Amino acid sequence: MILNKRTGATPSIVVALVALVALVALVVIFTVFFASTARAAPRAHEPAGLDALAAEASRALKAQLGEKKLYVDKAFIRDGITGETSNLSSLLRNEMEAALSQGGFQLVDEIKDADYFVTISYQKDKSNLRVFVRYRKATSAGGYKSVSLSLRLDALPPDAFAENLEGRLRKLSAHLTQNLRGQKIFMSPVVEANYRYASDFSRYVTSCVKGAITTSGQAEVLEEKPVMQSMRNTRSLKVQAGKVSRLEASDAVLTGADAYFEGFYSSDNKFVHVSLTIKDLQGKVLASADERIDRNLVTMNLENPELKSLAEKADAAQESRERMIKISTSKGDKHQEYYAGEEVQFHVMVAKPLYVYIYNINAQGEVGLLYPNIHGAGKPLQPNLLYTIPSANDSWSLVVEPPYGAELVKAFACERDLKLPRIDSAVASRSFTGNTRSLVKREKIQEELATQLSINQDDLVDYYRGMAKAVAVPLYEDTVFLQTRDK
Repeated sequence: MILNKRTGATPSIVVALVALVALVALVVIFTVFFASTARAAPRAHEPAGLDALAAEASRALKAQLGEKKLYVDKAFIRDGITGETSNLSSLLRNEMEAALSQGGFQLVDEIKDADYFVTISYQKDKSNLRVFVRYRKATSAGGYKSVSLSLRLDALPPDAFAENLEGRLRKLSAHLTQNLRGQKIFMSPVVEANYRYASDFSRYVTSCVKGAITTSGQAEVLEEKPVMQSMRNTRSLKVQAGKVSRLEASDAVLTGADAYFEGFYSSDNKFVHVSLTIKDLQGKVLASADERIDRNLVTMNLENPELKSLAEKADAAQESRERMIKISTSKGDKHQEYYAGEEVQFHVMVAKPLYVYIYNINAQGEVGLLYPNIHGAGKPLQPNLLYTIPSANDSWSLVVEPPYGAELVKAFACERDLKLPRIDSAVASRSFTGNTRSLVKREKIQEELATQLSINQDDLVDYYRGMAKAVAVPLYEDTVFLQTRDK
């Protein structure tokens, strides 16, 4: 009887226990249901996604600014606390650009053309993302105002905070800029390491590095060439004595800079290797940075097929790295873009007295002599002078017009005066079979080309190399690439 009291229970007590268990179960079910419903549905004051957030930001800015011209700092949309970038940076950039354009704003590429300067940053906590759109007048260095918006983290794509190319390049740029001390830096474009042409990828890297240097506050980027602008109508002028001690630094000197930036990249099946340096006018390395980037992170083109084909015709990869001649445009060296109607001028400098021969090669493989005049023998160019081609004294000019595309200008320089070849497309090429350069018996081909009066346009490089060998003097070369586009 006592044992039964310990182990048994009355019917009323059992019923009560069952009811209590059922009630607890219902509470748990409803709690889970409402919690999941709360996560799935945005609160009334929160946008449903990045596109809605960007549209709301655009409306807020329009209410405060009206329809203005905006320069958006797109290069460094990042976490406002850690400074890191991720896939979210790119997603925000795309959505904000679209929303601002649709909202009636005009987005400009230069801050000098803008009414307002805009920056974007974000912060996250356990469940929410806060986005801050800050703006100030473009002509002012301070006085920021801001628009702040919130979005649930679970409304973002799953890989929103994954590492991306922008983040890797930002880290690379941070290494490059950490030791700079107020230098004025002239920037050349990042180019492919072997052929020295530019691509979509190199333009992106150049833009990121330029933005990093500008926002670091450690140095100033110079892109205008005030000294060169004053030289436009002069054939040759004496450069300030002793200033250009190395031709590699000539653009920096003529810009008024005291350092210059160079960048190169190469790639294999797994990685893209990027190498950046900043040097002073004497060639001393002030800062350098190298990075190996997983190729899967690179979504833009690494190659420029048109320019690569031209580079092979000009054999740019085999040019001597001993810089005795430098050719650049009035915009800069290596690779520059020109638009319909723009006038193109080239600037040439030599390290010692040299005879110079300059040719244009277009995307169709057509070759044209730019210097010297085919009807008269050239004179050796002299060091410490800047030569402009064409000059105001010439009866011709170079103006960008259709067909647009890739072109290059190739300069040869030699201590002896070499005979100008006659270019004739009817003559069979000795250097190429189809689009493939012959690598067999190349010295023999060059020797034979040096004896010909007429050559195929594809044989230009081997002709000059053969001519230089025939008179037993070195041949120096340099190349600048151009991309011409419609407006």
